[in-house]
Amino acid sequence: MKNLDKKVAVLITFISFLLFTLSSAKHTKCSERLSKYDNDFFYCTKFSVGKGQAFKTHYSARFVNDQTSQAEYKAAPEFKDRNMVIIKVAAYTHHNWQKLLEIKHDDPNACKQKEKLAMAVDHPRVPLNGDIFEDWLTTTERNWFQTEMYYLAVMDCDDEIENILGDNRHGHIEVRATMTANEDHLPYEKQGMVSVDTFLVAVFVVMLVMNWRSWSSFTEKFDTCNSPHVFCIVAMCFQMAAILLDLQYHVLYARKGEDHILLDIFSTVFGMVSECIMTTLLLFLANGWYTRFQKYDLDEGMEIYAPLMMLIILVHVMFGIFSFLDRDAYHKYHDFHGWVGFGLIAIKFILIGIYFYFYS
Repeated sequence: MKNLDKKVAVLITFISFLLFTLSSAKHTKCSERLSKYDNDFFYCTKFSVGKGQAFKTHYSARFVNDQTSQAEYKAAPEFKDRNMVIIKVAAYTHHNWQKLLEIKHDDPNACKQKEKLAMAVDHPRVPLNGDIFEDWLTTTERNWFQTEMYYLAVMDCDDEIENILGDNRHGHIEVRATMTANEDHLPYEKQGMVSVDTFLVAVFVVMLVMNWRSWSSFTEKFDTCNSPHVFCIVAMCFQMAAILLDLQYHVLYARKGEDHILLDIFSTVFGMVSECIMTTLLLFLANGWYTRFQKYDLDEGMEIYAPLMMLIILVHVMFGIFSFLDRDAYHKYHDFHGWVGFGLIAIKFILIGIYFYFYS
C-alpha cells in the first residue's frame, strides 16, 4: 500500500507540473495566401454568441514574410509607391454564411457577392514589411432575438494583391482574431464549462476516496489486491487529470482568449487512456471475472486479450484524432458532425458487439 501511495503522489505531482508548465499558447488565427485567380477569399474562424449578448471582434493582420522586395519588381506602375496592401476582413451571420456557400467559385463576381452578404466589413492596410495592422471589426453588435453563429473571413475583391505582388506565390497573410460575447472569450456553447469542470473534479475526488477506502477494506478482508478496484482507481486518476487539464484550458481561454492546444491534447489523451482502462475492465467482467473465476492468469489471458487490447487502443487513438480533425472548420459544430461523426458512431457499435461476444 505504501508503494501505491507513493505512485499516487507522483501522479498528482506530474499533473500539477503539466497544469503550470504547459504554456505554449496559440491565439485564434488563420494564415493563407491571397491571389487573384485561385484564392481571393478564405475562411478564418467562427464564434457563437448567446441571446442578448454583445458581440465584439478585434483583429490584427500582417504578412508572414517581408514582401517589400517582391513588390519592387512585381507591382504595376501605378502601385510602385505603395508600401501596404488594402484587403478586407468581414464578419457573417450564420444565415448569410449558408447563402455564401451556395455561390459558385468560378463566378467572376463571386468575391463581390460574398462581400455584400457580410454584416460588417473592414479594410485593413497591411504593411508589406511584415508590420502588424490591428483594428476593431465589430464593437456594438448585440443579439436581441436568438443565439447566433458568426464567421470571420478575409478577402481581396479589388485585386490589390495582384496589382502589388503579382501572382503572390509566397505572401501569406496572417489574421489573428479575438472574439468576445459580453467580454467573455468563450463561445456560447463553452460558457459554463469552468463551473462544470470544477464540479466534476469535486465529484471525482469524492469517488476516488470512496473507491480507495473500499479497496483497502477488500484487501484486508480477502488478503488480495486482485480486484476491479485497481482498474477503477487508475482510470479515475487519468480521468481526473483529463478534467483538470480541461479546466485549466477553459480558465485560460476565458481569461485571455488563448487556445492552449497542448492542454486540450493532453486532456484528450488522458481521457482516452481512462476509457481504454475501463473498456478493458468491462471486457474482463463480461468474460466472467468475479462471476465464473476470481484469479486472473495474466500469461494465459494475454493470448486472448493482447490483440483485443491493441484494437481498443487503436479505436481510442482514432477517437482522439477524430476529435481534432477539421478543428474549428466552418462546417464542424461538434465532434459527431459529418462523416467523422458517422465513423465514431460505427466504431462505438463495434465495441458494443465485442461486449456481446464476450458476454455470450
